[in-house]
Amino acid sequence: MFGCPCIKAPNGKAAAFQWRGHLIVKPAPDQLQAMLNESYQEFTPMEGGRPMNGWIVVPENQARDWERFAKESYEGVKMLPAKKQ
Repeated sequence: MFGCPCIKAPNGKAAAFQWRGHLIVKPAPDQLQAMLNESYQEFTPMEGGRPMNGWIVVPENQARDWERFAKESYEGVKMLPAKKQ
């Protein structure tokens, strides 16, 4: 995504990728709200643009937790309907 390596589920959906030194994940809806409540930021790739729906930035200073966040995101994304061809 955005020219960055990403983790994709078998259904063709992206679950996590690195972008500008941060991990970007797509948490399950209940986790999304919890993360926003914990002050995580929505992923907004364009300065001054609108956020990408459902994507969260996990900052570089939390890199020790990236594997956990990526796995959780993958588990949620793999349950979504397959990407249309």
